[in-house]
Amino acid sequence: MPDGAVIRAIDGIVGAMQGSASCELSVNPRSSRGFGEWCGTGYCSPLHQIQMTAAQCAGKTNMKNLNFLTHQEIFDRAVEHLFGQGRTALLPRGGGAYRGYCGGCPVGSFIHPRDYMTAMEGIPVRYIGKAPSEVPMYMDVGVAALKKALLRSRLNIYDPATIELLSCLQNVHDVFGAWEWRDRLRSIARQFKLSDERTRTAA
Repeated sequence: MPDGAVIRAIDGIVGAMQGSASCELSVNPRSSRGFGEWCGTGYCSPLHQIQMTAAQCAGKTNMKNLNFLTHQEIFDRAVEHLFGQGRTALLPRGGGAYRGYCGGCPVGSFIHPRDYMTAMEGIPVRYIGKAPSEVPMYMDVGVAALKKALLRSRLNIYDPATIELLSCLQNVHDVFGAWEWRDRLRSIARQFKLSDERTRTAA
């Protein structure tokens, strides 16, 4: 099943699950070509696994998600990336880049080279959480590529708090000078109730 079809199927399931607080989406990105895992009958195809998830949620079965990165893991990796890079990565015409000549923004650091598309550039990560009707048509390809890339990197693109965290981290890189990063990151840690230990030990 093509990755795009998997993403569309997941989108449909998430929409159907809205309003059920007891449900969590659990997808195991074990294959570099898509999503799937072993079950009692053998290898579950991506569609089979998604259907199983939908069936469990329909029965209001709690599902503990062990696959997505935690907010602390996201924050710590972003801190390491920013201080390792040491400067803002800009697009040729200005603006922060997901992938530039000297690195990229914290969100871009999660995107594998094989998943990167230039269509992502210029699109704030917060747009992955917007309804299709709120996204300008010219952003459609870039938003879809961002969703796919971040999901493959084990980021929960269906959790509003995760999207907000990613947006805050992106803004640290895109909006503030490098000399302000440490203070901004500490502020984000307080906002999301995370440990700021990495900001104190980063070079």
